[in-house]
Amino acid sequence: MDAAVWGFIGTVVGALVSVMTTMISARNTEKLHRRTAEHDLRIREQQFQRENLLQLQGEINSLVRMVSMTFLADWPALEVHRPDEEIMRQTFRNVALLASRVADESLRSQIATFTSNGAATVNARDAERASDLHNLVVDTGLRLQEEIGAAIRQLGQAPSVQ
Repeated sequence: MDAAVWGFIGTVVGALVSVMTTMISARNTEKLHRRTAEHDLRIREQQFQRENLLQLQGEINSLVRMVSMTFLADWPALEVHRPDEEIMRQTFRNVALLASRVADESLRSQIATFTSNGAATVNARDAERASDLHNLVVDTGLRLQEEIGAAIRQLGQAPSVQ
């Protein structure tokens, strides 16, 4: 074969290799972009959960305080004033709303039980029952604060890019 044929074959092979290299590079770039986008989404989800849990901690603290004030207001010697009912209803709603956004099913369930016990304490007509429920609400509120804190710390660990 003469040099022109070999030159033509070399050009065709070179072009094919160049096209294949470009395709492989484009595929790898697309994979990298997809992984980066997935990582960014996980980071945004973690940030949302963190902010939500921080707000939830504050609302749970407020709810424990209001339930306690309502319980203690029935004891005239303590001179504790009942919290405003609308503010307390709004706090119950805020806890429910924030809890609905929590990713952890177990934590959501515990919060639902907590709010149910809080409402039962506020509406209790029997002093002994109210006292038992109040103690349960305070204990559960403290435990929830700890569990939410642990969940926040866990979210602080950045996900790795894979």
